[in-house]
Amino acid sequence: MLQFLKKISLFIIFQFLTIIAMSQNLEQQAQAPKSILYQDGKIFVVFLVLLIILVGIFIYLITLDRKITKLLQNK
Repeated sequence: MLQFLKKISLFIIFQFLTIIAMSQNLEQQAQAPKSILYQDGKIFVVFLVLLIILVGIFIYLITLDRKITKLLQNK
């Protein structure tokens, strides 16, 4: 189960890196007007909230995995 969680977390991290790399296309940003989130600086708040939620989910999954393995070892 822990290996599965590692694979999922690596997949999600690589997806975020891909999204960040794709969003940093300077040519496209120079041509297009900035969105409302970028103008007000709210995009950083959105990323922070998303990061906090994902970290919470991973911590919950890891603790749940440890509890399940402890229960299986006691049987």
